[in-house]
Amino acid sequence: MLIYFLLDKYCRESRVTIRVLSSSDKICEIKPQLKKYYPNQVADNNYSYRTKAIFAFQEIEDVDVVFFDIYAQEYDERCPAPNICRVYIYISYLDTVHFFRPKLYSQDVYHEILIDYLDYVKQHG
Repeated sequence: MLIYFLLDKYCRESRVTIRVLSSSDKICEIKPQLKKYYPNQVADNNYSYRTKAIFAFQEIEDVDVVFFDIYAQEYDERCPAPNICRVYIYISYLDTVHFFRPKLYSQDVYHEILIDYLDYVKQHG
């Protein structure tokens, strides 16, 4: 977990906050052209997924400064064939900014946030 990583590495300068800034359910419409190319694999006309925007902030000089963000689409077991009984995510965008302090641990913190997110999705389906 990120908190244990930060404490382990003596990154105690300031508070780190992970926030889900947006989480909404969406519908993906299957276009006729896709059905034409994959007639035996595409069953429904559409399927649902959840889109999320997750940001990481560090308090620097009393201001929350963003240093990491992920935009992801989460698909659950309700997806139609060929994705039945699968839970998976698509990370459509991931970005970092070099504001994390101490800079020595920034890459490790980015990795830890991503690993924690993937673990969260795995645990919660």
